[in-house]
Amino acid sequence: MKLKFTSIFILSFFTCFSVNASTIEQNKCVKEIEEAVKEIKSREGYFDINLTDLEGNGRYEILVEEAHGGNCCAPKLWIKRFDDQCGDKIFQFERWGSVWGGWKAVKSSLSDGIVLLTAENDPYGIGGTDLLKSYITYKIEKDEVIFHSSKKAELLPSIIEITSAQLAGSKNIDERVEMKFDLNGDDIPESISCSYWDRWGVLSDCKILAKNGNNLLGAKDFTAKRLGVLFDIENGWHVLVADYDSLLSYIDGIGFSEKN
Repeated sequence: MKLKFTSIFILSFFTCFSVNASTIEQNKCVKEIEEAVKEIKSREGYFDINLTDLEGNGRYEILVEEAHGGNCCAPKLWIKRFDDQCGDKIFQFERWGSVWGGWKAVKSSLSDGIVLLTAENDPYGIGGTDLLKSYITYKIEKDEVIFHSSKKAELLPSIIEITSAQLAGSKNIDERVEMKFDLNGDDIPESISCSYWDRWGVLSDCKILAKNGNNLLGAKDFTAKRLGVLFDIENGWHVLVADYDSLLSYIDGIGFSEKN
């Protein structure tokens, strides 16, 4: 279940912030929410604020994304919650260090008064070449927000692969890693090679060259930490895998493209 947000509008002609009262007229702690939103917006930095009633108890939580500016880093996610007396408490989700979609990428569920919030945490960037994506869940119960569980993303097993970790230590920015594999069973191996983009710790400028020199990689702007060949065959060609489980299959006239 995706989080449902209540919009916040800014009265630009006045230097104040207000919660859309028509959408939360039944909500408790409206005044406190308005004051809290105003205070957060007064801080220096980049803040995206949404309201949602996670527990269905008539009290809205303030969900905050604190960005760093630019695109270097995922936003920091934190929440301001209110108790029965409208006292507030801030909780920061320390284990969500790399949730690139912000709160919109967080899935929530509510059962028997317990809220589960799960986010895909995927660190990458300079030095972040390892495939470390995990699904981290927090639990909200009885006014407490606590870490619940972490499950590492599984990798589809490959026959052969190139990873960004193979190139990460190179001082030559033009170095490429190449592997050869017969992708279509004609006994002529294709050349699969990639260079490295250290800004994001990923493979880039990947090419799959046929005997005639044509590039068979049809996926545009392809980047990944891993490019591998699977055992599976479609349309007479081995299926490729990018990162954990993103599949690329061969299509005549197009080349290897991501499967929907």
